[in-house]
Amino acid sequence: MNGVDRRTAAACPRTAARDSLYTPVRVVELDLDEPGELRSPGGLGPADPDGRVLALVRLHGHPLGLVTATGTAGDPATLRRALVDAAHRELRVPSRSTATPAAQPRRVGRARARADRPTVTVVICTRNRPRALRRCLDSLLRTDYPDVEVLVVDNAPLDDTTRELVRTRYRDQVRYLREPVPGLARARNTGLAAARGEICAFADDDLVIDSHWVAALAEAFEADDRTGCVTGLVMPAELDTAAQLALERYGGYSRGFAARSWSLREPPTTRWSGTPWAGSAPAPTWRSVPRCCAASAGSTRRPAPAHRPAAARNCSPSSPSSTAATTSPTSPTPSSGTATRAPRRR
Repeated sequence: MNGVDRRTAAACPRTAARDSLYTPVRVVELDLDEPGELRSPGGLGPADPDGRVLALVRLHGHPLGLVTATGTAGDPATLRRALVDAAHRELRVPSRSTATPAAQPRRVGRARARADRPTVTVVICTRNRPRALRRCLDSLLRTDYPDVEVLVVDNAPLDDTTRELVRTRYRDQVRYLREPVPGLARARNTGLAAARGEICAFADDDLVIDSHWVAALAEAFEADDRTGCVTGLVMPAELDTAAQLALERYGGYSRGFAARSWSLREPPTTRWSGTPWAGSAPAPTWRSVPRCCAASAGSTRRPAPAHRPAAARNCSPSSPSSTAATTSPTSPTPSSGTATRAPRRR
């Protein structure tokens, strides 16, 4: 028997029906130092979007917040002006005409000419995702921080594809480790045990890592030697489906743009939920979100001496020093982006 379904697509709870009515949101970066150009997440090249656009706004490389605008195909200049206007209207943009040079935000991740700069090990745990891992490693190896060791932990792999990728493409840049027992905690512990750096940072394999991320993490630890853990800003690399947008809005990994510090003695009293679409803070990591859900990144310092209470701290290079632990929205980092201080080796 033939018939006609008179229900509208909006009334059907099916994912395909919902996504068919969804208009994708393009995610870009806008640095107010260069307002004439939009870039893809992670600074991976110029972007010329149209339609709905979500822009991460920076000043001197320092993330300030998020703004939205709608562009028209063939008219990128109008879209850029709309985003710049929205940034000055909705965000706390420091006045470059009145602020003294010392008061202006520093460029995130600027390398320091110091002989005692801490070494950093970045551990990336993966399992059977060589294409995502390749993009993650390519972005990480563009870092402007000189003292970086990169470890890939292949967790209970089904084949040797990841090992061959590291051997052929990153032979002298990345160390390969294999952990036969499945489990992310097991893989991270394997990486931590093999790490040689004073600071050990963890990143997921589906992240696009900002070139200043490692430097921002290191600067946060250097600012206060009581800091034991640092986290950073995690942004979606794409919002192509309704599911991705819903996850980011109501349960995403971002926790705002304001630097926060706390310790176990003074735990945070408020809970974060959802992604703020505006705010103020320093450097990020971008996560490639699956079509139906989202993912995460961070870094930790190896345990500090027992006589000194360790504190977690924001990974923003421009955040004030504090004795408490902080989460930082300053560094585009994958949602798994966390760093810890490594144990002192004797």
